[in-house]
Amino acid sequence: ALDWAQEQMLRNGIVEVQDAWIEKGMAEIYIEALKRDRLRVRTNLAFRITPENYEADFDYYQTLKNEIDSFGSNLLSAKTAKFFADGVLGSGTASVLEPYLDAGHHGEPVWDRGTLFEVTSRYAGRGYQLHIHAIGDAAVREALDAIEQAPVNRYRPVIAHAELISSSDIDRFAKLGVIANMQPLWARPDGMLLSCQPRIGEQRLEQMYQMQSLIRGGATLSFGSDWPVSSVAPLEGIQTAVTREFEGKRVGAEEALTVEQALRAYTSNVSLQLDSENQNETVLLSSDPRVVDSSQIAQIRVLEVTRNGQTIWSS
Repeated sequence: ALDWAQEQMLRNGIVEVQDAWIEKGMAEIYIEALKRDRLRVRTNLAFRITPENYEADFDYYQTLKNEIDSFGSNLLSAKTAKFFADGVLGSGTASVLEPYLDAGHHGEPVWDRGTLFEVTSRYAGRGYQLHIHAIGDAAVREALDAIEQAPVNRYRPVIAHAELISSSDIDRFAKLGVIANMQPLWARPDGMLLSCQPRIGEQRLEQMYQMQSLIRGGATLSFGSDWPVSSVAPLEGIQTAVTREFEGKRVGAEEALTVEQALRAYTSNVSLQLDSENQNETVLLSSDPRVVDSSQIAQIRVLEVTRNGQTIWSS
C-alpha cells in the first residue's frame, strides 16, 4: 500500500509529505520501507496524541522517534505531535465561537483546556513540533492559546485546516510564529463546502479559508491535501487557491492568492514547516502555472521528478 501511495504522490510531483495520523503499528511500516530502500517520498511522521493515549503511549512514541533518528536518513523523520482540538463543520463538531444556526450549540472540543495546555507543553518540552487540527474559530483560538503557553523549541508550531478564524486572531499566527497549514482544494464551492452554509450561514461561509488575510498579517501559509480525504494533486489545489471557483460559483473571492503565493505555499513553506530546507529536488511540469489561464492550471501534467540530479519518477 505504501509503494502504491508513493507512486501516486510522485506522479503528482510530491517529493515530501507528513503522515499526520500515526498510531501503534504504523511507524513500523515506514521504518521497514526505509530499511528495504523502498521509501521514495521524504516523510515526516506525526504521532497522534489523544486524551486517552497521551500518558500510555508517550514512551512508545519516544522509542520510535529515537529509532528513526538513529538512522540519520533525510527520507524519514518523526518530529511531530499531532493533536485534534475539535471535529469538523459538516458534522457540527468543529468548535465555533458563535453557535451553529441549525443546532444552537458550539460544537465539541476534544480536550478540556487545562489538559490540552499540560500535554502540549509536555510534548513541546521534549522537542516535538506541535501540530494541532483546529477547524472552528473557537478551536483555532484555543490552539493558539496552547501554543502561546508551551515551551519554544526548534520547530515552528502548526495549526492545520484553520477553516474559520476570528479576525482578532489572524495576527496571532505571525506573532507566535505559527504556520497555517491549509487544504486549498477545500475552498472550492462544491457540495462539501456548500453543505456548511445551513450550519454557519452565508457570512461565515464567505470568511472560510482566509489565505490572503493570513499572508497580509505576516503569517506563513503552507498547503497540503489531507489525502485521502480529498485529491492529492497540488495543481488542483493551486487552481482553487487562485480562482476560488468551482462550476461557476465563487466563495471568498477576496482571499484568492496569486499563483506565486500558491506555489510558495506548496513548496518552500512546506519545507519550512517540515524543517527540511536545502533539499535538492526538481519537478518538471508540462506548462508554467504562472502563464497558463488560471482555469487550466489543474490540467498541467507532471513530466519528471528528480532528487540530487537523479530521476526518481517520469511519465
